[in-house]
Amino acid sequence: MADFDDATRQEQRKKAGDFLKMADKLFKGSDYEGAARLVQLAMQTDPHNPYAVAYMERIKFAIEQRDSKKLHVTTTVSTPPSGDAPSSAAPPPSARKTEASFTPPPPVRKDTVPPRPPEQQRIDPAELQRRQLDDEARRYAIAEAKRKAEEEQRKKIEEEAHRRAEEEIKRRLEEANRRLVE
Repeated sequence: MADFDDATRQEQRKKAGDFLKMADKLFKGSDYEGAARLVQLAMQTDPHNPYAVAYMERIKFAIEQRDSKKLHVTTTVSTPPSGDAPSSAAPPPSARKTEASFTPPPPVRKDTVPPRPPEQQRIDPAELQRRQLDDEARRYAIAEAKRKAEEEQRKKIEEEAHRRAEEEIKRRLEEANRRLVE
């Protein structure tokens, strides 16, 4: 019976890992909502997978970054030159669609779960230690995912600044060459 449980657990881990790999491909292609759906499937398949939780945090962070950038660009572009503020403070339709398409599962409230009898409340010290290690691994994975997302964002900004600087140098060089020819 223990072999069957181990085999089932291994199969769940493999399936969740496959979902996470596919989610990573979508994430790298900037399809954050699709990646979030796949991570949700991974979490449903293997609820104890700390990488799925961490990846979901990374996706949420990326969506927030993208939406705040879009909101900043649309408010900058759509602000009337007279200085009057737009009459509606509603987010753009794309931001509302993003928020509506991704809804995390509601947390389980403690008051809805019936209390356990005292004999079930006692937890084996080994099980308690395992849970603590799982929680620590989950927190570490979340922190690592946030760090990676921030690093990727910083790298994109640096690459964009470098590209702009190169374009400016090329433009100045072409202008100087044109002056020399005249």
